[in-house]
Amino acid sequence: MKLILQASHKLVSSSIPEIPSPVSLAVIVTVLAASVALSIRHPRPAAQEGTAPAAREAREPREGRKMENPSQDS
Repeated sequence: MKLILQASHKLVSSSIPEIPSPVSLAVIVTVLAASVALSIRHPRPAAQEGTAPAAREAREPREGRKMENPSQDS
């Protein structure tokens, strides 16, 4: 965002505000810290049987779907 505003300030109009680098870095650090804190405080629910649904589906195909084996020639 800072890059877009800085380029706009120089190329489009000087009325567009220029954000100082320390302010930009403070915003980045604050967002990252909040993300980590919330992630630690509220973790994702554990997957059933220890696997994610996509991994389970890859191992166990649904009924009616036939797995092809390229090594077997019919």
